[in-house]
Amino acid sequence: YEPLADDPLGSIARSVDVVAPTHLLVATEFVPRQDGERAMALLARALAEGDPALRTAALGGISLLRDRCQGLPLASFVKPLMLALQEHPDRAEPVMEGLTRATGQALPPDPRLWVDWWRRARDTGVGVPRPDASAEREGR
Repeated sequence: YEPLADDPLGSIARSVDVVAPTHLLVATEFVPRQDGERAMALLARALAEGDPALRTAALGGISLLRDRCQGLPLASFVKPLMLALQEHPDRAEPVMEGLTRATGQALPPDPRLWVDWWRRARDTGVGVPRPDASAEREGR
């Protein structure tokens, strides 16, 4: 695991390229808080452009980042997911699942609802929320 720990962002990017879900998830464990937004961009890419085999690991990585990045501005934290939702409508389902993990919001699976939520969230200045224990147990 040392190479993953030494360069977690680079390791996540390589894991997306070579479809290595286990490495993607382990590398996310080593992302420092200050790199959370950059890591989120890589995980958004995994969901929107990567092999579908990366989905579970990418969603797990988003949950890890959410824990680590509590209190950071939510709008900038989820911006890569919102961009992925707009740029890759064919992969909306996994991206919306990533948004649910990142925000704790339980919206119906409709991209228009997420765009509306995004418009409001950008202006509030709210931070990345604490994970809800019941949602985590249910796998959301």
